[in-house]
Amino acid sequence: MRRQHQRDACAAFLVAANSYADETNPIPLYGDILRSYPSGATPSHRQLEQQVFDSVVSASGFEQLRGPAAVVGLEGPNQVAHAAKQVMQCAVEVREFQTRRDALAPWDSLAGAHERLVLSIAHFSAVSSDHLNSRH
Repeated sequence: MRRQHQRDACAAFLVAANSYADETNPIPLYGDILRSYPSGATPSHRQLEQQVFDSVVSASGFEQLRGPAAVVGLEGPNQVAHAAKQVMQCAVEVREFQTRRDALAPWDSLAGAHERLVLSIAHFSAVSSDHLNSRH
């Protein structure tokens, strides 16, 4: 029964983490925002970037990530809980990139933070899969 609880917790966390990563991916956000302008309107690159930054900071998926992360932390085991904690640290980095960014390269700061989030999710997926599919 415990293994099933762990499996459910990991699956819920992965869904929430991937959803947040999709919601905060700056490249598709940029394109979506550009396409939202009326035909003939020409926003500046800086305006588009700022709208992307605002969308990332206000992304609602971060809050939906906290609950599943807490459950994974409780259900364990340690290596899975640690991998989930790394995902959360990367998610915080994405959410708070504006407070940490280099004033000369905010886009690069966001893109780097998002890439680390995606990599940490892949790591969590591998660690949790190894644990859940082991014979122990």
